[in-house]
Amino acid sequence: MTKIYYEINPPAILNNGVIPINELNNRLNNIYFKINKLKNLTDGIQFTDSALGNPRLSSINLGSKIREKYSSKYEIICNIRTCDHNLNSIIQITREAELRKINGLLLIWGDTPKFGVTIKTKTTNTLIELKKLEFEIKLYLTTAFNVDEKILESKLDSNPDGIITPPIPSLEEFYKLKDKINERDKKIDMISTVFIPSEKNFKALKLIKFDWSEYQDNLYDFTKEIFNNTSSLLISSPNDFQEGLKLIRRMRTSV
Repeated sequence: MTKIYYEINPPAILNNGVIPINELNNRLNNIYFKINKLKNLTDGIQFTDSALGNPRLSSINLGSKIREKYSSKYEIICNIRTCDHNLNSIIQITREAELRKINGLLLIWGDTPKFGVTIKTKTTNTLIELKKLEFEIKLYLTTAFNVDEKILESKLDSNPDGIITPPIPSLEEFYKLKDKINERDKKIDMISTVFIPSEKNFKALKLIKFDWSEYQDNLYDFTKEIFNNTSSLLISSPNDFQEGLKLIRRMRTSV
C-alpha cells in the first residue's frame, strides 16, 4: 500500500539574532499540534534541514523528540545537508539517527549556507561511504527532473534505498523519471513529492522557482494519479497546513 508522508520544516533559530528559548518552544508546540492532527492519517514525517541555507533546529533533534512521543511504527525521515558537514560529521549524525530510532536520512546538497563555508562533497560519494560502513538506517537521495542521464545513473549506482523527488511539476515529468528508474532495474523506492498550490504557499513557490500551473486547478486528480503509481507520496505545504491536511483527508477517504 502506498504510504503518505508530510514534510515539515524545523523552526528557525535566528531572526535578527537568536530566537528566545520560550519562542522556540512555542514553535515546537505548533509542530507537535500538527503531528497530532497527522499521525492517524499519515505513515510518517519528513523533516527538512535548514531550508535555503538558513539555520534551523536540527532535523535529528526534532526527529528524536517526535520519536519519544509517538509509536515506532510512525516513520521519521530527516534531511541532512552534505554541504554543511564533512564525512566524519555525517558518520556521527547517521549513528545518532540510528540511536534515536530515525527511520531514514535524505542526503541532499542543499543551498549555500548563510554562515561558514560550503563543503564540496557529492551526496553520492557520501552515501557510498555510509553504505560501506553498513549502517542499518535507510539512506535516500534526490534528483532533479530532466536530470542528465549520467548523473542519474551515478545516483542509482550508489544504491540508495530510495529516491525522494523534488516537487513534481507535471505527470509527464513524473512518468519520465519513474521510467528512467525502472529502466535501471533497480529495487529503489520512489517517494514522490506534491507541492500544495495555495495562496499561502505562493511565496515559497517563488523561492524555489517552481511552476504548479499544470495541476493547480486539479490538485486531487493529479495527486491521486501519482499516489496510484508510486511507492510513497510526500505532501509539501510549508505555509498552508490546513490545505495539506485537507488533501490528505480526502486521499484517505477516497483511495
